[in-house]
Amino acid sequence: MPNVTPPTDAIEALRLQIEDIGGPLDLPALLPDQPPVDAILTRFEQLTLQASVHRDQFEAVFALSPDGLVLFDEHGRVRRVNAAFCAFTGLPADALQGLEEVVFLYRLNARCAPPSMVHSLEDLREISTAGPADRAGRDVLQLLRPQERTLRLRLYRGFDAAWSQVLQLRDITAEAQVDRLKSEFLAMAAHELRTPMASIYGFVELMLTRELSPAKQRDMLERIHRQSGVMVRILNELLDLARIESGGGLDFAFEPLEIGRWLEHLKHQHAAPPGREAFRLERPQHEPMRVRADAAKLEQALGNLLSNAYKYSPPGSPVRVTVWNDRDTSGGPWVAIAVSDAGIGLSDEEKARVGERFFRADKSGQTPGTGLGISIVQQIVELHGGRLSIHSVLGQGSTFTLRLPLQD
Repeated sequence: MPNVTPPTDAIEALRLQIEDIGGPLDLPALLPDQPPVDAILTRFEQLTLQASVHRDQFEAVFALSPDGLVLFDEHGRVRRVNAAFCAFTGLPADALQGLEEVVFLYRLNARCAPPSMVHSLEDLREISTAGPADRAGRDVLQLLRPQERTLRLRLYRGFDAAWSQVLQLRDITAEAQVDRLKSEFLAMAAHELRTPMASIYGFVELMLTRELSPAKQRDMLERIHRQSGVMVRILNELLDLARIESGGGLDFAFEPLEIGRWLEHLKHQHAAPPGREAFRLERPQHEPMRVRADAAKLEQALGNLLSNAYKYSPPGSPVRVTVWNDRDTSGGPWVAIAVSDAGIGLSDEEKARVGERFFRADKSGQTPGTGLGISIVQQIVELHGGRLSIHSVLGQGSTFTLRLPLQD
C-alpha cells in the first residue's frame, strides 16, 4: 500500500487564515511517527475547535460592546452593525446591510448636526492616525436623533477581505458635558470674580497713592468689605456644592423643627436687598408644621431662593413665601414652602435646565451670580428626603416650592 503524504501546506494555509481572524493558535507539530491521516484529522479538529472558540468570543464582544461598531468589506460595503450602533442612531440593522459607503454615511449624517459630519472613511482614517492637536474635534459627531449624543469616531483595520474596516462610535456625551461645564465655570469665575477684584484693587491703589480724609478712607474700606463679601459668597457656593456632592452633606445635624415659627424668625433676620421690602410670609396660624431638618442648611437653601427672587424681579415687586401642610402631592404628606416672585420667569427650555450647575436664566451677564444657587438648593432638599419643584411662566414670574417630609 503506497504511503500518503500529509497535505501540511493546506493545513498551514488553514491555520494562517484562522490566525488572521482569531489571533495566534498554539498547535503541536505533527508527530513523525503518527499515522498521516490521523495527524491531519487531529490537527483539523484542533483548528476547527479553536476557530469556533475565537468566533464565539468575537460574536460576544461584537454583540455586547457598549460602543457602536460597523464592519465594512474590502469594497466599502456594510457587512454588519451591532446593537449599540442601532440604539445610538435609530437605524435598523437590516436596512444598512450591503449599503455602499457613500449611502451609509449619507444616512448617518442625516441624523447629525452640521458641521460634525463624516465625509468619507478615508477622512476618518487620516483623522484616526493624527495627533490630538490635529484632530481638534474632527473625530466627534453630534447626533441629534433619536436622542442627542456626542460620539467619538475611530476607524480600524479589519480582519480580512470580508471585514476590512471597522468603524467604532463611542458615546462621550457625559465627557462632553463635563467639558462644557468646566468651560462655563471658567467663564463664570472669570466674570464674577473680576468685577469685585477690580473694585478692591482700585480702592486699595487709591488709598496707597493718595492722601484721603478719614471719612473717604472709611467709605472705601466699606466698599472693599462689600466686594470682599461678594467674593466670599461665590467661593462659599463652590465649596458648599463640592462638599455636598462629595458626601459631606451627609453630616447634616437633623433635629425637630417647627417650620412656621422658624420662618417667622427668619423673616426678621433676613436682610432684603437695598430698596426692597422684606418677603411677605403667608402661613396658617394654628396648624403645626413639623419636620426634621438641619436649620442652618435649610436657611441656606431658602436664602438662595429668596436671593434669586429678588435678583430676577423688578424693584418694588413683592416676594412671597407661602407655607402649608401638603397632603395631596404624591409621596407625602409634606410641609411645602413656596417662594414666589413677579420677575422675568422662565421658558420651558430654561425650566428643563434649572438645577444644572452654572446655568443662569439671565444670559446677559448683568445679573450677578454663579449659577450654583438652585443646584445647591436641590442637593440640600434631596438630602432632607424632600423635593424641589418649579412653576414659571416667561415674563410673569416663578414659584419655587421645596417639600420636606411632614413629621406628625
